[in-house]
Amino acid sequence: MKRAAMFVFAALCATSSLAGCRREPFRFIVLPVAPSGGLELNAPIVVTFTKPVEPGSVAAGGMRLLAESDGAPIRGAWRVDGTTATFHPLPPCAADLSDAALPAGGRVRVELVGLPRMTALRSSDGVALEEGATVLLSVRARDATTLFIDPMPGAPRLETRPARLIDGRIVLRFSEPLDPRTLAEARFWLHGRWSRESRPTENPLMDARLIANSPVAVVELGGPAQLPMQLVAGARCEVRFEPANGLRDLVGLALADNGKPFYPFVDVEVGVEVDGH
Repeated sequence: MKRAAMFVFAALCATSSLAGCRREPFRFIVLPVAPSGGLELNAPIVVTFTKPVEPGSVAAGGMRLLAESDGAPIRGAWRVDGTTATFHPLPPCAADLSDAALPAGGRVRVELVGLPRMTALRSSDGVALEEGATVLLSVRARDATTLFIDPMPGAPRLETRPARLIDGRIVLRFSEPLDPRTLAEARFWLHGRWSRESRPTENPLMDARLIANSPVAVVELGGPAQLPMQLVAGARCEVRFEPANGLRDLVGLALADNGKPFYPFVDVEVGVEVDGH
């Protein structure tokens, strides 16, 4: 009898200890909602939870963003900050916006994986998401009046000064993403010692390509195989932007220099010898 009483007492203690250590459940509080016109093509998608999120469980597939049409993963990255997880889609580089991560005019599916699945999202203290969820969000069509949000307020700036001409290429970095449609309409001319205002066609036209557009824009300019005259290493020339206010950020703000209109000529240093005719 005495031994039975001791067993019951030990069981009660164990139960009390487990109850005291029980962790709070992990749930979502706010799910993303698309505005009436749909998500902008670079809109961040935010989910808020009751507890801090374990980033590793997001990377392991606890949160997914997929195209509704074919289930393909949306290109971009989740970033965790305490109780919020935010998906940042990659903005487009192509002039026709065809490579935008969010499908223009389509829909995307946000999936939060919960119990009993093994890949369930977890909080930082190891608790699995109590219940999963799936949300469908519409995306704005290409003919929408406003297609983007501004990831960085203020006018964009050219940060590469001076630029360098190496192997016939010039790489320019800007302070924020650019609207690729404006790059397709811009022109870049290489001015050197051969340049004469009376004969502007002597200045080679450079091809422009947007090779990255997040978190900043990177534009590669490629010149012709031959130049009007040889440029030796260490020489200087210039690239002229036309029109000077042609390049714009995702919400239509033109390039600026310290708040002033952009000066269309950019100094260029020749990194290696470049052949002329």
